[in-house]
Amino acid sequence: GIKSQGFNIFALGPAGVGKRSIIRSVLEKAAKKIPTPNDICYIHNFKKPHQPRVLLLPPGIGKRLEEDMKQLV
Repeated sequence: GIKSQGFNIFALGPAGVGKRSIIRSVLEKAAKKIPTPNDICYIHNFKKPHQPRVLLLPPGIGKRLEEDMKQLV
């Protein structure tokens, strides 16, 4: 329920008890209740090569952009 960024999940317990599975299950359930975030794509900045440009695209469009760029090149 933390609404802030920058937090991590830490699970402690013996190996093989299912910590990862339980956390994944809880997070997947919680993720279904919130909208899918935009894709964040970094592209080359020809004017300032050391500062890539950021594109915020609707969910799933970033992967299409990547595939289209591979085909273009």
